[in-house]
Amino acid sequence: MSPLVGHRREAARLGRASDLALAAVAIALAVALPAGVPEASAIIVDAATLQGTVSAPDGTPLPGARVEVKELPGTNATAGPDGLYSISVPTSTGGYTLRFTAADRAPVERPTGPVAPLAIIVINATLSLYPPSAVLHIDILPFAQPGETGLREDYIEVTNASGTPVFHYRERVSTADLTVPAPGGYLVKATRPGYYDGTVEVSVRRGDDLKVTVDLTDLKKPTHGTLGGEVTHGGMGIRNATVTAKANEGGHSYEAKTDPTGGYTLEVPPGNYSVKAVAEGYATVTRAARVVAGKATTLGIELPLEVEQEGLGGSALAWAGLIAAIAVLGAVAAYAAVTHRRARMAKDAEKVAAATLECPACGAAAPEDADACPGCGAHFPWRSFRCPECGSPLPLDATRCTECGNTRFDLHRG
Repeated sequence: MSPLVGHRREAARLGRASDLALAAVAIALAVALPAGVPEASAIIVDAATLQGTVSAPDGTPLPGARVEVKELPGTNATAGPDGLYSISVPTSTGGYTLRFTAADRAPVERPTGPVAPLAIIVINATLSLYPPSAVLHIDILPFAQPGETGLREDYIEVTNASGTPVFHYRERVSTADLTVPAPGGYLVKATRPGYYDGTVEVSVRRGDDLKVTVDLTDLKKPTHGTLGGEVTHGGMGIRNATVTAKANEGGHSYEAKTDPTGGYTLEVPPGNYSVKAVAEGYATVTRAARVVAGKATTLGIELPLEVEQEGLGGSALAWAGLIAAIAVLGAVAAYAAVTHRRARMAKDAEKVAAATLECPACGAAAPEDADACPGCGAHFPWRSFRCPECGSPLPLDATRCTECGNTRFDLHRG
């Protein structure tokens, strides 16, 4: 065998041995790397190892606990059945911060200190259970505006929805900080005069600190209703007719003109109304209507033509008969008027003698200076009016409701 051939065989043998050695090192590294280390850490040069145990305060291991390196997103590990974890990280003179978390337990953070090449740093963590409660910070929106202090009667009510013991809280407040049992669900209800109720459902975990807002901005109750329809004759709309709605209580009137199609619309407070339609060349018609706040009431009015006198002609006898008939009718009308006036004067005299008046609601007699009927309790509209917000009776010169604080009722006076 020549020396050249011998050298070639020796080189091939050494090459195969080198390949086998490299493969063995790779397998050893793969076996030695902890299960929780991400793949990228397998190629870290001079990596250090962070390891330790995650346990409860009584020393019980917490398998499944999560360990994260805050400065290295994606670098984390999960504690095994014995609570052990291990993470490979690059060296760092500033060190890292480890965050330990587990279900229903308060998280804990631990600094590593400087991390040297190939160092093994042991950091243990103890995780305590969250308290079996949560804190709710509750606000009702919109917040009170300047000058509204004391005018609102807000209520906050909290009841358990699911998964918690029976719980109930209700106070006259606009904001509240409550501690509630956890975990579980709660219904947070807000009540405010002039608004529909608002409810928010909240699910809490142990130790939660939550802000809860119940926004009533779009839940304000309407204070007026709509009365509308068409004024017609023979199915055809009457243009420029006058429609007047007069409230049965308080006597305030609202007026509108019909459009080219005979349509009209009035925005009025809720209540009962007498609606009168007047148009030139047509007889006046009055109808009754009831208006509900926030709803539209439709009232169509059909107007008949006025009765027109036909021209008279013919013989003198016809004229004489007409004149005689008119004279007779005039005498009868005069006699009826005198009789009616005498009866009315007698009735008025009786009322003056008794110093009483009749209640418009029940007809019972009442003192002339009374504000309300002693029989049925109805308030006399010429003495008082009702607040459109809460319905409380108020004197005619009132500028603010003593019950709810409402100041917008000038249009509702008697």
